[in-house]
Amino acid sequence: NVIVRKLPSVETLGCTSVICTDKTGTLTTNEMTTVSLVLLEHAADGTPQIAEHPVSGFSYSPVGHVQGIVSDDEVKSVPLGSVADIAAVSALCNDAKIVGNDLALDNDGDEEVVNEDGKTVGISHTKDDNKKDKRKRKAKKSTTSNEKIYERVGEPTEAALCVLAEKLGGMSHYLDGPPHLDKRGLHVNVPPSIIACANVNAWRSSYPRRATLEFSRDRKSMSVLCSYPHGDYPQTAADFHNIP
Repeated sequence: NVIVRKLPSVETLGCTSVICTDKTGTLTTNEMTTVSLVLLEHAADGTPQIAEHPVSGFSYSPVGHVQGIVSDDEVKSVPLGSVADIAAVSALCNDAKIVGNDLALDNDGDEEVVNEDGKTVGISHTKDDNKKDKRKRKAKKSTTSNEKIYERVGEPTEAALCVLAEKLGGMSHYLDGPPHLDKRGLHVNVPPSIIACANVNAWRSSYPRRATLEFSRDRKSMSVLCSYPHGDYPQTAADFHNIP
């Protein structure tokens, strides 16, 4: 019952009793995605219950949502709630990040993207219906077909949590208002380099990390100590304790 890529590799084994196989990255894409979020909530009659919320989306793309949870609104309106706490933990107790590759997109109709201070932080890409431009884009895509628009830097598990924090939102202004997506599910107004880690970067800049307790076999966990934003009074549940 062993899974192999080439049969001759098994034929040369002869007699064996134990075969150790690691399929990660060989039979799989070596990617992880958060598909479900489980929360302890209150039912209509006030009794506590465990609720499971499916998470849409695929790979490391930040496009998606958590069913039953309004993106951005839940974190902003209930800053001491469990959803905001999960978003904070996913972003802060994490060494990974998602990077967006703008070169994997078209370069036609570029526009500058500015932050809240009016500083240019990226380039947005708009759609052009000109047939000649379409032919150019089609030829260009053939040279970048192997490039992924969203890639991780760090461990797959931590990268999946970064994407979850992006889908919960609440910390970035780039997606204020209804999103405008193209046929590929990409934001037409915000480039991948910005949208890939916008909320995670906002969490990390607002709550700078001061210390890290690395993962160990004994503790079976990783912890970080983060400071309050600009020395202000605690704003979220994450401020009252070391982020686990």
